[in-house]
Amino acid sequence: MSHYRVKKVLNNNVVIAERANEEVILIGKGIGFNRKKGSEVPSEEVEKLFVMKNEKEQESYLKLLPQVEPPLLDVTIEAIELIALKTGLPLNEHIHVG
Repeated sequence: MSHYRVKKVLNNNVVIAERANEEVILIGKGIGFNRKKGSEVPSEEVEKLFVMKNEKEQESYLKLLPQVEPPLLDVTIEAIELIALKTGLPLNEHIHVG
């Protein structure tokens, strides 16, 4: 069981965290509630995990996330996952920002 260390809470459902010196975006219902920088998030609370390799895309995504309502974010992520499943192909990270 791995843990993540919070770097920044974006809202109740999205946090930016770190694991093994890698920055990740964690999404889960209430995952950011009452969490502060430096607190730990157990992996079982994580519903979605994003690791963006391209730093420019990561910056764009991090700027966009606080502007998006959680229900819209949930539907968008589900749609992207469905597209990846149906095509059987890896998708470009840019799709999340797009």
